Amino acid sequence: MILYVANFFNRTIVPIPCCNMSPDLFVKKLLKDITKYIRFDKCHGLCYNAACVGKSFLSVEPGMTPGPATSALMSDLLTTRQLQELLQVDRITIYRMLNDGRLTGFKVGGQWRFSRQEIEKWLQGQRDVLDVTEMSVQSVEMDAVPHVLPLSCVRAIQAIYAESLQIAAITTEPNGTPLMLASNSCRFCDLVLSTEEGRRRCEMSWRLPNDTGQTGPIIHLCHAGLQCIGVPIRVNDEWVGNSIGCQFVVGEADDNGMAWLRGLPVLAFDLGLVESELRAAAEGVRSLTKEQLSRAFKLLQQVADTFSEIGQERLKLLDRLQRIAEITNV
Repeated sequence: MILYVANFFNRTIVPIPCCNMSPDLFVKKLLKDITKYIRFDKCHGLCYNAACVGKSFLSVEPGMTPGPATSALMSDLLTTRQLQELLQVDRITIYRMLNDGRLTGFKVGGQWRFSRQEIEKWLQGQRDVLDVTEMSVQSVEMDAVPHVLPLSCVRAIQAIYAESLQIAAITTEPNGTPLMLASNSCRFCDLVLSTEEGRRRCEMSWRLPNDTGQTGPIIHLCHAGLQCIGVPIRVNDEWVGNSIGCQFVVGEADDNGMAWLRGLPVLAFDLGLVESELRAAAEGVRSLTKEQLSRAFKLLQQVADTFSEIGQERLKLLDRLQRIAEITNV
């Protein structure tokens, strides 16, 4: 069989023999033979100079019928509408994904076409990313929430709001077990967390009351006497974690804001730390004004709400990919 490519710009016909070759070889030969007639445009992909391929892009010689190679090639291509239905997204999203390189395609007669095989590979890659086990903390495997919250994304947001509020921040499971290392941690709490007993006590402080109806911020004193704010993270009404802001005091020394220092001797003894070293590190503990505390309350609630929305979207995406995988047999 011979493929005829019509170049309407100079009114010529380019014959390309393709008898019974495999789809891969067919595409390679097609691109090799017509490269001199086309140019690459960043916005529109492969196209003719001031012309395009006609509707009868594939034609056969009189008296002949398309061979299996051509039929296989055409069935392997998806239109934009078919890809929309497959991915459950709108046309604008498809074009945006093409523009930023997440999808690849080419134009035939001014219309986008996509390789089904490449789309299936891309879908499998997306599933592989979602199936990757999230990092563990201090050699302890954390497998309670990785399928709900994308911890790499949560970690980045956690670091941003910790720096913004000038406090420490950490995201935990409902029982207080950390899902990642604390962001913006102070030297004093680093010393406490360096001990097994200190970590156990901190986890107890990060644990919020077991009240399924609690949604707003909760403030309390941690085991060391510092302030700790916690907000539960809920996904589809299920309690999946806590967003914690901690390692600070409220008020100045003359406002009884430094009363927690009186407990340092006992704390150092219980944790097996040197009191003088712990006391020196305590000078770096941050102090918030009441206005800053109010801002921390508001922002921490917004962060927890954002984590909830991310978790819900992640579950929707996992469900969508599962359905796509079943349809396409990925």
